Amino acid sequence: MHVREALLQDIVGVTGLIQDFYSEQPLECPPINVERSKAIIGALVAAQAVDNNAVFLRVIADDDGGLHGMIIAERVQDLWTDEKVVCEYFIFTSPAQRGTLCAGRLLLTFKKWAEAERCVIRVSASSGIKDAHAAGVFVKLGWEPRGLLFGTEVY
Repeated sequence: MHVREALLQDIVGVTGLIQDFYSEQPLECPPINVERSKAIIGALVAAQAVDNNAVFLRVIADDDGGLHGMIIAERVQDLWTDEKVVCEYFIFTSPAQRGTLCAGRLLLTFKKWAEAERCVIRVSASSGIKDAHAAGVFVKLGWEPRGLLFGTEVY
């Protein structure tokens, strides 16, 4: 398994990972708009190709091209300070790869990218899917909890 940039030919596989993520959700979620998801992934891959410093979309793939995890993040300017921030939008590893090094590899690659960009990292691991396990991965990698995350359903 290796971490690499997502490519246009990964759009279907990445969309499949997104669908897998939502199928595991313990809360009721609206249905995935597959065509919109493919368009967004395509736009992110294209943006990454233009400015690899602003968009971070990596997949963890096996030697046959199968995708087993992914992370999407973006570099933004903090609203109130001069800090650059990388905000994670999506991290997921397939159930078969949990307990392996997949998530750690994705996160270490993400951290290296953020450090090279001299950015503060903000990650919200709040899926409701094995949150305690996910928190343990972050802690093992030396990350610290920062604050709380709350939500409510409005549909």
